[in-house]
Amino acid sequence: MPQRSIALLERLEAAGFTDDDFRIIHHMPHITIRAHIDYCSKSRTGSFAGDSSTNTLVRQRLVLVAGAFFGGGFEEPARSGVFSGLASAALSEVPHT
Repeated sequence: MPQRSIALLERLEAAGFTDDDFRIIHHMPHITIRAHIDYCSKSRTGSFAGDSSTNTLVRQRLVLVAGAFFGGGFEEPARSGVFSGLASAALSEVPHT
């Protein structure tokens, strides 16, 4: 479901989610939001390989961050530190493999 990741990233980025916030939940330390969106856009299969793939885990963390932020009543754009805290919490809930 790379398209779901793209939609989440675009919505989060519009609310103030940054590359630094994204790096907390991604398995590659120098990745950017744009690079991940580009990767997802080029997915040939329309899905990530298996439920335990690293990109599926990234999407699960994005779902947690978005759910907490948009469902939790945070102000947009996010204040400093909000997304880094939510990203850290998401990583605790869905750790790197």
